[in-house]
Amino acid sequence: MTATGRNQTIDLLRGMAMLLVIYGHALEMFFVPNMRADHGFDRVAFQAWSLIYSFHMPAFYFVSGMTAIYFATRPFRKILLTALTFILLADFAHLLGAVPFVGVAIYHHVPTIHIVKNVIRPFVAGWGYCLVLPWFLVSLALVQVLAWLHIHARLMGKALIWFGVVAIYLLVHHYGKLYFQAQSWAVGLAFFLAGREAMWHEHFIQEKPRSVFLLLACLAAALLFFSYPLNRGCMLDPSQTCSAAAGTQVFAVSLLYGLIGFPPLFFFTAFAGIAALGFLALAMQGTRFMPALSWVGRNTLPLLILNGFVLVFAEKILSKVLSIGLLGVPSLIWAALLTAIQIALLPVVIPALTKLYDFSRSLADLSLIRLNRLIPLDE
Repeated sequence: MTATGRNQTIDLLRGMAMLLVIYGHALEMFFVPNMRADHGFDRVAFQAWSLIYSFHMPAFYFVSGMTAIYFATRPFRKILLTALTFILLADFAHLLGAVPFVGVAIYHHVPTIHIVKNVIRPFVAGWGYCLVLPWFLVSLALVQVLAWLHIHARLMGKALIWFGVVAIYLLVHHYGKLYFQAQSWAVGLAFFLAGREAMWHEHFIQEKPRSVFLLLACLAAALLFFSYPLNRGCMLDPSQTCSAAAGTQVFAVSLLYGLIGFPPLFFFTAFAGIAALGFLALAMQGTRFMPALSWVGRNTLPLLILNGFVLVFAEKILSKVLSIGLLGVPSLIWAALLTAIQIALLPVVIPALTKLYDFSRSLADLSLIRLNRLIPLDE
């Protein structure tokens, strides 16, 4: 822990996971056919993307759980305050993205009714955000509420919660409805609670030599590398291919759409990736990379919103340009360059997005004060 009370390992882990998110989104420019002028498919970019997607979102739930080690002592009102803040932040980010979205839609003569539906839908259904990425804020908000209820529930209550989230996942998987990110609740809750449990046992791995952490990170990364292609997308049959990604016959994990494939393989691969990141974070303690990565980890919320703008508005233009000719530079390097540019832009947007977060929290607090008059949340 630092003097400010922050856990540097958690900041490092969150920072590395956020960089993977941005890098993975940048890779999409090179293999999603309808984003490219030539409608081509870069297999190397896709393989790197599917490797990242096999564990990076579970890692975020896991890290969030790591910060919730004393979750049980917090009053329910504080849990609701954080959850409502995230949801409002997602809504306001959507409104920011809706401004250029509406302009582009009008330019392309999109019917007014479709524009209105796309702008209003997230406030009603909790999905379809203009910037896409706020889906995770909504998911994490509701997962945290579920986690608090799970921690305070007795055995029967815990069983009912798990029955509920699994049943909801299966219904969403069958019908394809994504209301308030229900497709992610079961997975998010599992990794959130696993992260919290891991922090209770962190003393077992403290103060080990750096070489030990590097070795463990390499072993976990090897397990990840060899296991992620084995998941072919079928929930019950690991030998068949289901839910192939666009433009390919290969499955890829996507929690945004609730696609996890064969559950045992999904959880094995995800935990291998989380372990690789975690041990690498421990190995990087005290190195020259630590301050920069920790800073990224402390600013994931503004970076998430910034990346939403880049993903939705900039990458669609860049993909058309880069697909005409990559100038001899591999797609993996172009994606790294775009990632670096966004990190460089982050200090510019932090003040404004911090104010947006503070406003969301103030509005959430005011809403809960009024709600508390009807329902005593503090008791």
